Amino acid sequence: MSGSVYEKMFTLKQITKLPAGIHRYERGVYLRVTDKGRFWIFKYQIEGKRREIGLGGIDQPIAAILAKAEELRSAIRDGTDPKEKVVETKQVLRKSKKESQKRADMPTFEEYAPGAVDRIVYLRQFVGENTEYAWRRDVDILCRHLGDLPLNAITRSDIVKILEPLWTTHPRRARDFQSRAYGIFNLAKGDGWINRNPAEWKGNLDAVLPSPSLVRRTVPVKHYAALSADELKAIAQKLWNQETTAAMALLFGILTVGRKSEWLRGTWDEIDLAEKTFSVPPARRKDKKPTPHVVPLSRQAVSVLNRLDTSGKYLFQGRGTVPVGRDAVRNALASLTDSPSTIHGIRSTFSDWCARNDKNFLVSEKCLMHAVGNAVFQAYQRDDLLDQRRVLLQEWADFLLPDL
Repeated sequence: MSGSVYEKMFTLKQITKLPAGIHRYERGVYLRVTDKGRFWIFKYQIEGKRREIGLGGIDQPIAAILAKAEELRSAIRDGTDPKEKVVETKQVLRKSKKESQKRADMPTFEEYAPGAVDRIVYLRQFVGENTEYAWRRDVDILCRHLGDLPLNAITRSDIVKILEPLWTTHPRRARDFQSRAYGIFNLAKGDGWINRNPAEWKGNLDAVLPSPSLVRRTVPVKHYAALSADELKAIAQKLWNQETTAAMALLFGILTVGRKSEWLRGTWDEIDLAEKTFSVPPARRKDKKPTPHVVPLSRQAVSVLNRLDTSGKYLFQGRGTVPVGRDAVRNALASLTDSPSTIHGIRSTFSDWCARNDKNFLVSEKCLMHAVGNAVFQAYQRDDLLDQRRVLLQEWADFLLPDL
């Protein structure tokens, strides 16, 4: 009987005694009675379709119900389907409620950024510690400027305030900050927190900052001057006369010309003293190739290894269960030269030495784990040139430490 319609009109006195079903009060206005309660509804027909709209419970005055019904009739006379308007209003209200809840839950930049950096490190699969360290350092600086602002409250102007003082004076640092901020906000956009990335360049920052290419022409990027080969030779000999693990680590890096991330975390099971090789596993290869990079060890490099404590996991064992820290190695270099040089710059010194001494370019680049030529050349030139590299690195070691 719940679907029955009683066409006979009823009075308000009868409202609480009506049986289950749909009862007419006046044209278009009905009362639906179920075991869950009694509810007013408005029934109408438009464009051949029968529709109904809920008007609420019987706790309202009848005058309010009739006023609602008249408003709906007026809309029908104007050619509007009130059901569609009700649905649209509900959607707007739901959206508004959702947005209000979202604003209430909106994280600040400082709350969101650390987790975002963790995800970026995973997604981009950074090789070595330097890039991840640089990201975290720069994001910490961004947090000082943006930390307490909700993500959706951060605007282009906030980003420009950070970038503008550096944009033309220290363009490389400015671009680093812009890149870090863009990565954070890009994840926030993907997570649905924001609709627009305030650190995006195209169609955003390009309207208020000069293009990086123009800045590069007027403010050339400053690079540290590489040590000369003779300066590095003097440093290598001083390092040999030291006893610290950091000094031995740096000397090994100079002799093998690898990236710091490759040799600083080297382990004894990567060393083959019989073959005189050091195998850098794929996880520490910057070029992402799936095979180990085999580094031939010169006589001098083996001598360095023979001076090390072999009781730990790492070649250059630090305190506890970790390798010696990069700061200790950096300080070992800084203590021996007044030049503003870097450990990575030692590789440039090797490259310059090879060029000045007419060494084979392809072999020297293979020593540096650099890709040479286009994709076609690389597809055909897959030999790692181990024997040729062994000869070249021995010549390099004989130049640096001729008495060993």
